[in-house]
Amino acid sequence: MDVISSVYGNNKASLMQCGKPAFMLHSPSGHSIFAVTNPGTYKYIPTNIEAIKKEASMNHDASFAFVARTEDGVEILKWYVLCALEKDCMAPPGAQLQCKFKDGRYKNYANCHRYDQSVINLLLSNSYGYDIKNYISSLGEEGAVISREAATDLSERNFSCSLG
Repeated sequence: MDVISSVYGNNKASLMQCGKPAFMLHSPSGHSIFAVTNPGTYKYIPTNIEAIKKEASMNHDASFAFVARTEDGVEILKWYVLCALEKDCMAPPGAQLQCKFKDGRYKNYANCHRYDQSVINLLLSNSYGYDIKNYISSLGEEGAVISREAATDLSERNFSCSLG
């Protein structure tokens, strides 16, 4: 059974009509999934190669995701974890983080791999019709800001579960 069938079964059309799925990414990376995915990953996660070269399948950062605990959200996470447990799926031989973009950032492989980011983008693209409109939040800068700088004003209290 492929990922699309196992995620949606016969309910794919009604799930797409609700507007947003159970698993959403937020920040575009500015290149295709194809450009930053080591070809070895396709052995474990078959995909439509031509579709993931298009801007409609733009890669998104995996550092911030919204995942609702629904049947389809859990199913996508299951495949994500299964890939992580198979070393050559998440980290194929020869994979390297440093990219070498040459002629554009979409149609050509940049000889790099984004590991977990590549895998989750492949799974989401495969599951949601190779169109980012079906699995991005569209929150904009006001809704989701990712700061990659260390916060100096956090304490243990910021991470406690107390209600007071």
